[in-house]
Formats: sequence, structure tokens, C-alpha cells
Amino acid sequence: MDKNQQSQLVDRLAEALIFSMQIPEGIQLVAIIGSGDEEDNQAAMKTWVHKNIEALEEETGKALLPILQDRLSLSLEQIY
Repeated sequence: MDKNQQSQLVDRLAEALIFSMQIPEGIQLVAIIGSGDEEDNQAAMKTWVHKNIEALEEETGKALLPILQDRLSLSLEQIY
């Protein structure tokens, strides 16, 4: 996923979370989930989503490694 696609994904997810969690306009979340530099709740939510996507990518990669190793072993067994 390139940076533009990831940015679009972050925007869509942040907007969906704001809608589904009924988060009001304002600045309440800036200090709680943002970095403190955001101008409003929407920007803070984007920061939070971005950080969490990065964390999930790392966790998912670690979780997938043993599965991929098993699948590779099976594929290689078919060759040998």
C-alpha cells in the first residue's frame, strides 16, 4: 500500500469511527488520543488511527511469520 492509499484508508477509518462513536466536533480528543498538535477531534482521530494501523501491521507481521513458515515448508516438501 503506497502512502496515498494509506492516507485515504486512515481518513475513511477516522471518519467512520467519528460517525459510529458519535464523536462531536471540538478539540476534546486532541490531548487524549492525538499528539497534541492537531487542530480538532477529526485530526486527532486520524493521528490515532495512523498510529494504530502501524502497530497492527507490526503485530500482524509477527503473527503471520509462523503461518508463512509452515506454508513454505509444505510447498517445499512438495518439490523435494
